[in-house]
Amino acid sequence: MFSNKWKLISPDQAVEWVTKTYEKIGNGLPWIFDWDGTLMRGDVGTQAAWGLLRSGLVSPDRVPAEWKPSILRDMNFPDFERMRGEQAIKMGYQEIFEMETTLMAGFPCDVAREIVDKVLEMALGMGNLRRLEPMGTLLRAQAKRAYVVSGSPKLSVYSVARDYGMTEDRVFATELNVVDGVFGESHGPHGIVWAEQKRKVLEMENIPEVYFVAGDSTGDWDMMQLSKGVVWGVLWPRKGNPWATLREQLETSLHESLLPLPTRAGIYLADNPDKVGPRYWVVEIHETHQLA
Repeated sequence: MFSNKWKLISPDQAVEWVTKTYEKIGNGLPWIFDWDGTLMRGDVGTQAAWGLLRSGLVSPDRVPAEWKPSILRDMNFPDFERMRGEQAIKMGYQEIFEMETTLMAGFPCDVAREIVDKVLEMALGMGNLRRLEPMGTLLRAQAKRAYVVSGSPKLSVYSVARDYGMTEDRVFATELNVVDGVFGESHGPHGIVWAEQKRKVLEMENIPEVYFVAGDSTGDWDMMQLSKGVVWGVLWPRKGNPWATLREQLETSLHESLLPLPTRAGIYLADNPDKVGPRYWVVEIHETHQLA
């Protein structure tokens, strides 16, 4: 249908094309969506961590010693984000990420849920989190055959995913074990749902093939390999991102006929000339890429 060059399409055209293509080649396969950076700008896990820490209920031994409860209780989100970034340089970004997944250990589930629901509602109202389109339109339309796969805490992801028609059993995200209605200290059977673990979780859930995968980072790359139809990559500028970007991953992995990637903001579509992998690639560029 298309040549091996990227074709610029509108958001409405993208939704229509992906949906009609599913009718032709989808064969009933599931749709897979990452969350942070794909369906929302911002990170629900970090927003939830801020809310939990402000509650004063997080055990002090779960955070760096310099994060005093008296300071955290009144800290606004920009200041928390700045402090978090400084701490990540000291202890590592992966370590900060893992720490945030365990903050609710010891919380009664209903207490943690109430805190997280309130702080994420506030974050959306303040613009700290922003819903992204047309991805949200796609998820709402495909909710009954879709799964969300995210490294963020499941409590946080489901708090916002349910607004799209998602049920809790179709959200695979990082979670803690629950004992007598209280979050425990160890991770659940899915572990920390990041990078290759995202693909492993889908395979654990007997989902070895999918029609559509949408993601925004190299942490989504492994599960993108399960797509038999469309991979939709959401490309953001680096802006302090400590990991390789999805753009960099694509630049080293895609067929040479698809390079260079588009640089201007917009949604682009191309056939995949490789004989393996998805039939089509979509890239959604949120900000015009500045070439080095």
